[in-house]
Amino acid sequence: MTHPFTAPCALALLAVTGLAACKQAIDYDTASDEERTAYLDATSQGLYDGIKKTLLHGRGDVYMKMGDRTFDIDRRRIEIRVDVSFSGDEPPAFNNLMSSSTVLKDVCPRTYLGTPLEANDVKVHIRYAMEGGGTMLAALLSPGTCAPYAKS
Repeated sequence: MTHPFTAPCALALLAVTGLAACKQAIDYDTASDEERTAYLDATSQGLYDGIKKTLLHGRGDVYMKMGDRTFDIDRRRIEIRVDVSFSGDEPPAFNNLMSSSTVLKDVCPRTYLGTPLEANDVKVHIRYAMEGGGTMLAALLSPGTCAPYAKS
């Protein structure tokens, strides 16, 4: 049986299809700091907005809300945090349905590989953070982590 969290979490990471917002061409190596900032700001905002649309608000006793959105032009990195809480005493067991490798296998070929983000070595880190500081799920989209999932 699939937990109610599984599909929305995959959708949220597929809302990394907000990576469609990343289709704008940029040559990161020759871009100015202002151009890099504008690019990562617009891209991270598109991702943030896409993920926000998929969040659970009580379904299956899982509650989610958007956390921080940051980017670093020097490290070529976007970070987004989603805060997760549960109405029960303990978090539900997801039986490894949403492991990082499961997410990368689905998300990388569809939304990262072949995009300007990959071409410019921009990394996207999305973390589902539990109350108390634990991590429910974290995925890093990068040329290195996505390469094993490239379709030949």
